[in-house]
Amino acid sequence: MLGRFAHIYKAEYKGKDVILKLSWMPADRQPEGAVYDALAARGIGDVPEVFDSGILCSSLCGYRLEYLVLQDCGETLDDHLAKLRADNEDDDVIEAELIRAIQRVSACLVRAWNAGIIHRDISTGNIAVDGDKVTVIDWGCAKVCEWAGLGDVEDAWGIDFGKICRVESKYDKQTGTPFFMSIGLLFEREKRDIYDDLESLFYASLYAIGKLDNKKIDNAHGFQLYSGKNLALVRASVLGNRNRYLERFGVKGVGNDLHKVLGAMYRCLFWSLSGYIGDNLWEDEYFRREPDWQLAAEFMDRET
Repeated sequence: MLGRFAHIYKAEYKGKDVILKLSWMPADRQPEGAVYDALAARGIGDVPEVFDSGILCSSLCGYRLEYLVLQDCGETLDDHLAKLRADNEDDDVIEAELIRAIQRVSACLVRAWNAGIIHRDISTGNIAVDGDKVTVIDWGCAKVCEWAGLGDVEDAWGIDFGKICRVESKYDKQTGTPFFMSIGLLFEREKRDIYDDLESLFYASLYAIGKLDNKKIDNAHGFQLYSGKNLALVRASVLGNRNRYLERFGVKGVGNDLHKVLGAMYRCLFWSLSGYIGDNLWEDEYFRREPDWQLAAEFMDRET
């Protein structure tokens, strides 16, 4: 076995529809159940409720088998938007749903980051929608930072977050879904932070809305399946054109409200007072983005 392998089952648990997840992973990596306990200990919302969790096998050829009984959080973001389109909902309704998802997911990610937890695998498949509820799911690739201060969770699981964090940090540049990874990570930058998850949310949002009207979105420049570094260079080039970046990512046209939200994300992630920073994201290993609170408030709630 290499890396991780998960079996996902739809099931019932005490009369509730749930997801049973059985995960094989290297025994020195982060247990997903411990991450959910860490999120709960810090009061982070918009994550799945966990009904039961534990370790079935602590070590077999260096691998651990973990089980989770999780809330069924509904359909993925792109499936949800596609279903609304199939039901002939107005574009304004569909785009309002995406804006709501962007706000809820960014709030969840920022609150988790402030608590010392980073998701590391944001994609359309890891954002779930069920009615009015938006949930960030699949925290199996998450990292709990050494400074999180979660001794009670460590004791309950018999683990050392500091030790595991040092192991997880070795995999920062390769953890996640390459299709939605940030430019820096595609170029194998060592350091990882909240901006990488927010950049993944930006790409996931473009993909979810773009594929509704563009069945060939995988052929758009920003989403073509190049190798990691080549995709990073293509995206850095595409994003440098603020008037055409939506088109180059296969998005054919959006309403004013969504255009404003995507534009705020775009400027917050890829521009500074001195101009476009796309080249810095792959050229400079130590480049750090400076937060623009005013732009952030245009796609997050103000508290976040």
